Amino acid sequence: MSGKIVITNIARLQEGYSAGRYTPLDVIEEVVHRIEAAGDDHVWILRRSREEMTQRAAELDKQNAAMAKLPLYGVPFAVKDNMDFEGRLTTAV
Repeated sequence: MSGKIVITNIARLQEGYSAGRYTPLDVIEEVVHRIEAAGDDHVWILRRSREEMTQRAAELDKQNAAMAKLPLYGVPFAVKDNMDFEGRLTTAV
């Protein structure tokens, strides 16, 4: 589905989920496509693997419809590397 999902803001993303136009797995595939298309642009110090991201998105796809009504359901995000995040290294001292 790469190139067919317009992600401009959270409201549009939620609208697409509600209308059934795409799923979190579709969105993650689009996000990964964009990251790979950008090449090594030195934005990411550490990022989850494609497999980790698609596995989590597939888990969200299996959740019941009530989950889709949560405000951040299926919203991809990044965590700045200087923030403490369980299980990940931080660059902050």
